[in-house]
Amino acid sequence: MNSRSGTNPVSGKPGGSLPVVPRNFSQKRMQREHAELLALVEQMDQIILNQEPPERLTVCFQEFCFHIKSHFEDEEQLMKQYAYPGLETHRVLHHRFWSFYCRPYADLEFENVARLSRSQLLQMQDWLQGHARLADGLLWTWLARHLKTENK
Repeated sequence: MNSRSGTNPVSGKPGGSLPVVPRNFSQKRMQREHAELLALVEQMDQIILNQEPPERLTVCFQEFCFHIKSHFEDEEQLMKQYAYPGLETHRVLHHRFWSFYCRPYADLEFENVARLSRSQLLQMQDWLQGHARLADGLLWTWLARHLKTENK
């Protein structure tokens, strides 16, 4: 997997950032979580690349699944709290990611994680970057406009 130095850790694009939302929404926290999730994917890739013991991959993948599930729940709670009109669509995106990448291993108590491939990790990385840039970008833009209107 290529390191994308000099790029936004959330979007993967050169420079730039997500739309600005008032501090009480902790957009920076969400961006930090996206970066942490991407770092875990990169760590798993290095474990595979370096042919480290499968147990290391399992532990890292379990941590990734725990963090992404928590992240999705936090995002969905935020959207629900502010009656975001795209909540259900966003929730479906989260559900599809979880069902495709995490659930098959979680349901088996994380057995066979060693079968994860580098191409799957690249797909996870691409999904996370695209989701943060597009779906979450729409959320933050809507929240900023909604609050501006509400606070007038």
